[in-house]
Amino acid sequence: MRLSQFDGLAYALMLGLSETYFIADAIRMGASSLQLSLVVCLPLSLGALGPMLALRLLGRLSTRRPLVVAGALGQASTLLLLGASAAFGFGSPELLIGLSCLYQASGQCSGTAWSSWYGDLVPARMRGRYFSRRNRLVHFGSFLGVVLGGLLLAALESEGATGSDPSEGLGFATLFVVSAVFRLTSAGLLAASPEPRFQRIAPRSRVLSFLGTPRGRSARLLILAVMGLQLGVYIASPYFGPRMLSQLEFSYTSYMLATGAIVVAKVLLLPAWGRIIDAHGARTTLTLAASLLALVPLPWIFLESVPAALFVQAFSGAAWGGFELSLFVLMLDIGTRSTRPHLFAAHSFTTGQAQLMGGLVGAQLLGAVGDLRFLFAASLVARTLAALLMQRFLPHPEGHSGARPRDLLLRLVGFRPSGGMVHRPLYPTEELPRRGDGQG
Repeated sequence: MRLSQFDGLAYALMLGLSETYFIADAIRMGASSLQLSLVVCLPLSLGALGPMLALRLLGRLSTRRPLVVAGALGQASTLLLLGASAAFGFGSPELLIGLSCLYQASGQCSGTAWSSWYGDLVPARMRGRYFSRRNRLVHFGSFLGVVLGGLLLAALESEGATGSDPSEGLGFATLFVVSAVFRLTSAGLLAASPEPRFQRIAPRSRVLSFLGTPRGRSARLLILAVMGLQLGVYIASPYFGPRMLSQLEFSYTSYMLATGAIVVAKVLLLPAWGRIIDAHGARTTLTLAASLLALVPLPWIFLESVPAALFVQAFSGAAWGGFELSLFVLMLDIGTRSTRPHLFAAHSFTTGQAQLMGGLVGAQLLGAVGDLRFLFAASLVARTLAALLMQRFLPHPEGHSGARPRDLLLRLVGFRPSGGMVHRPLYPTEELPRRGDGQG
């Protein structure tokens, strides 16, 4: 447990230093509008296969540590390759897209196995306190990584360069290599950590049976509603970075501040969202948060200054925090103990496909119109329609478990351009029924 504190810090520093600046590196290399979309969306789509692969392997393996360490080493390797490509000048948007896909798939596969491992390792009586303390350290590390990344780019990278400066790429090379060192450190700590006895994950047959129940129907409707909103979000999401760095000509320091504003607002307001869910329910809160998310693209049509961008980014982070937390509570409420890991894997997969579809739609619109402001307006309309339709799809809590925000144990999984640091729930396998015990 002590080793995991340092592992979490190293992992969070890697996220803040690397994943946060993938889109900035693509802009530096002169990526097209389609490539900018793919840098963000294709890794999320393919990376969403990671949890499904992990669950398949966890149904057969007798130990989780090798899978977790292998995923960490996979991420470190991709970051080293990205650093080498930036340092020696053979980088390209296509290479960045391909390595980002490997990075995401490795990380999501490793994270799913880690969730099972540490859910079992930490004693039940102290899980809430332990993961609360660990998450505070992780959030601090991710914010520190974002800040260090922005400062390194400001010091080592020529502002606004697009491939003409021979020294261009030194800042990004430094970022990715340092990130890889942090991930290698994390992998070493994971390899040195003990693993308790593993009971394996419930089989998929139990999940298929669950989907045929009324609660299973609620789960399907919820996933479809979230898919619709994510599609609308990612029409514009890959282009907030280009709007700041290319059109508004923000410095890397200003971009770092705007990115950090998402992280800070999201983390600070999570407890407040928890209290709103306790008072009004997850369904009502999710509807409110979706309505707030629908408004996020509107200011990007008009804003021209760094202070305005900081405010809008903070608003986006706050809205995403409420959306994620209420969504997880509602899914926890709908799912059963044995089906929750598979339910969240299905959520990750369908969300990834919706993000890719939205990104491709956005790239096509931008290619046809050539105006980012039109793209933000299209996303505004799509998000608003999805938020209105969501009220018809969201399940009602009657007959469910009455889950609360305090029932959730969260882990950090990555960074999204519009939503900042992203979390997923952690579920101990000791709380899952063994095969053949008849529990659901």
